[in-house]
Amino acid sequence: MQGEGEWYPVHLCTNLQFEVHRIILETTLPSLDWTSQPPPLSGLPDAVLETLLHFLYARCLPEGITVERVDQCLKELADRPEFQEFADHATAFKDKSAICQSEYNSSTQSV
Repeated sequence: MQGEGEWYPVHLCTNLQFEVHRIILETTLPSLDWTSQPPPLSGLPDAVLETLLHFLYARCLPEGITVERVDQCLKELADRPEFQEFADHATAFKDKSAICQSEYNSSTQSV
């Protein structure tokens, strides 16, 4: 059985309010103090926080994410080593997107 308080929501306020499970945050980002006020991640742009929370819960980037959103996330999280796994996924996404764009451009030029 889960210990009391493990599923207590953490309120991350930016322009929107995100309620997330502390146990998810503590397990995916154990180096951060989730009892501090304001909690870690507060103050990030909404789009970055939404993308990061999706990644922390699903271990993948959101479907339909754009390269622009990925760039925004990488910029906001650049100096934070605890987000290296996210950065690795985001960079791989950008690399694959660039390859796809290059292949698309090549195929349209040969037509």
